[in-house]
Amino acid sequence: MVIKGATPNVSGTLAGGTGESAAPARCRGCGGAIGAADRYCRHCGTLLIGTRWYYGHAGIIIMTLAAGPLALYFVWRSPKLSAFWKWAYTGLICLFTWFLIDSVLNFWKQVESTFGDLKQIY
Repeated sequence: MVIKGATPNVSGTLAGGTGESAAPARCRGCGGAIGAADRYCRHCGTLLIGTRWYYGHAGIIIMTLAAGPLALYFVWRSPKLSAFWKWAYTGLICLFTWFLIDSVLNFWKQVESTFGDLKQIY
């Protein structure tokens, strides 16, 4: 059955025939129109149902321990985290990175002073 003046939307239902406007769903990655049954965006390939493991709290912590400040990319791309958690993780990751750099520099200074003392002996 065709309703005059109605246009099919992405999910296959008719909109415009009764005066109601059914806007198609949009991809959170590219903004393209997506179907109701689609699992991935047809335009950019973004996963539409659920999210990847590395976008959750545990994934962010694991990525921080494995990749350090590179985990900030996943923090700010995460659809699961609120703005509060994004800023909180950013601050914590920056502190963690500073701590690691400071620890490595202190270790290097101790190694240099130890080998400097050995050079004086021999």
